Amino acid sequence: MIKICTSIEQSKKLLSLGLDPSTADMCYVGTEKEHILHAESYNKILAWRKEDAKKYHNAPFSTSITPCWSLAAILELMPFFITIKEEGEPDEYYHFQLKREGSVFRSKWLASYHGLKTERGKVHTRIVHWAVGPKGESDTPIDAAFEMVCWLIEQGYIKVNK
Repeated sequence: MIKICTSIEQSKKLLSLGLDPSTADMCYVGTEKEHILHAESYNKILAWRKEDAKKYHNAPFSTSITPCWSLAAILELMPFFITIKEEGEPDEYYHFQLKREGSVFRSKWLASYHGLKTERGKVHTRIVHWAVGPKGESDTPIDAAFEMVCWLIEQGYIKVNK
């Protein structure tokens, strides 16, 4: 089965890091034992729930709503580039790369030094951060992108509500 969004555990981690749930484009609705994935935004499900509460005289709901993010929504959270400043050095600009290598996915920020070529004529690149699993690999693109968003939040590149 193809994983199309963050898991409940990953979603809770993003929320604990301060990510705004309104940025989620999907959500899980369910009980502790069973959750159903809805391809509706968290905000839309909340609005429906408020309407239902009015109809049913504010009766409590037995289900919870957990926001989750698709790969597109996760990528939308990322900045176009990040700047790394080292004391006494000029600013370096890095762009995001998510790529498949065999059966695994890797995500990283790269800086290309245009004009600085190796003896074989290739542009020199510098890897800033491998952002997936203990070996720098992930089984799915959503997992690789999730790890990168966590790193970006922890490093202050994505502003959150804390």
